[in-house]
Amino acid sequence: TMEEVAFDWGLRTKINQANHEVHLYSGSAYRTTIICRSMEKPQTIVGFKVGRSLVDELDVLSLVKAQQA
Repeated sequence: TMEEVAFDWGLRTKINQANHEVHLYSGSAYRTTIICRSMEKPQTIVGFKVGRSLVDELDVLSLVKAQQA
């Protein structure tokens, strides 16, 4: 789980299930936010202001959905 991986890296998590976000902290210092979204409706994944992003399992989507992503 996200919590287990964060713990192994010496981080703690604050999970916001309503927003599908995981906030990571090192001690009391905020480190980053992981935004979890589904590619079932790629048209809903718009307007993110992010420095870096990763799309996991893009190869299993249909070509149309992958192009929309």
